[in-house]
Amino acid sequence: MGLLAGLMTLASCQWRELDYDYIDTARFTLIYDWSRSSLRGNDPQTMAGTGGTVQPGDPINGRTAAFYPEDGSAPIIRMSHSDTMNVNLLVGKYRAVFFNETFDDFDNIRFYGTDYFDDLEAALKEDLSSGAGSRAGNLIAREPDILAVETMIPFEVTEEMVLYTRAMETRNTKSLSDMMGAAAMKKVEESLTVTARPRDVVYPVSVDVVVYGMDNIASAGAYITGFSGGFDFSTGRSAKSSVTHKVTFSERKYDPGSTTDGTMRGTFTSFGLRNELGSSRAGDDDTRAELTDYTFEFRAVLINGEVFTEIRSINNLITEVNQDGRLTITIEVGQNLSGTDVDPPIKIPDVEPVGSEDGMWQVNVGDWEEVVVPIGF
Repeated sequence: MGLLAGLMTLASCQWRELDYDYIDTARFTLIYDWSRSSLRGNDPQTMAGTGGTVQPGDPINGRTAAFYPEDGSAPIIRMSHSDTMNVNLLVGKYRAVFFNETFDDFDNIRFYGTDYFDDLEAALKEDLSSGAGSRAGNLIAREPDILAVETMIPFEVTEEMVLYTRAMETRNTKSLSDMMGAAAMKKVEESLTVTARPRDVVYPVSVDVVVYGMDNIASAGAYITGFSGGFDFSTGRSAKSSVTHKVTFSERKYDPGSTTDGTMRGTFTSFGLRNELGSSRAGDDDTRAELTDYTFEFRAVLINGEVFTEIRSINNLITEVNQDGRLTITIEVGQNLSGTDVDPPIKIPDVEPVGSEDGMWQVNVGDWEEVVVPIGF
């Protein structure tokens, strides 16, 4: 019986060497093209990255490619300092994400749900310098760094891609060409080079406010509530969460012939309008939904030291302009002086300056009385 079993085993098995170099993945070359973003790639002349907040025009310090298998298994995440990187992937379908920097490189953005594509979100960090913590229940948020993103769904890896990679690695392309044909082999070769073209998901916002009595203001700013608190990778749109942004009015321009009335301007960056049904985004053609719960709180320190505040809705005062795939947002307060929706200028009360004629406060100190205090040891 033992002899019979041995004969059956020899007849049914074929001996072969263990192949420790067996290749079961496809090798992709990833190329980043930043021409659709406000960032610039690090070519040999700009290889040095910048520290701190990522600003428009900055060279990019890092790049991230994350591949989330549709079966829910662990993601494959690759990072590089170059605009070209390589990644090996098993056969299957993925949801791929490409963006600048890494999950840990941003000063003002943190990432959540990095293990699962459906949970992946970039969210703004709290502005701890504000002291107020929140405004009308909304987090006072920092301005986001520039984040540029592209997603590819589905990102598919086929058996043919694995066969091509194996043939290239073992230098056995002739047999593969005989099997699948030169044209098909060329097509597979081209599919293994992928170009990612991320777009900005952070947008500049300019705020113009018409002010009567602007000469009575020493300094001014605003709290603007309603803009999105992050970016949802699974939808490819801004998150539904709402935050508050602080704005300082650094520019003022008086109307021609006036020394009292004019326009104040401030700017900030944001993740744009909250994701609401019909909301437009860069590259989209759908119509924007009616905005709700966007507010503007104007705050000014007057030349007499008093603080002036005024709160109003700005749902109808926000405009998105999409030009060449770049989205910019404007808020115009007090400039709609005709039609049914009248938004009047901010009116500052007339006050007397404190301290000096130029309206700057001064601390007047009287004569000092010299007092000698003995200190015993």
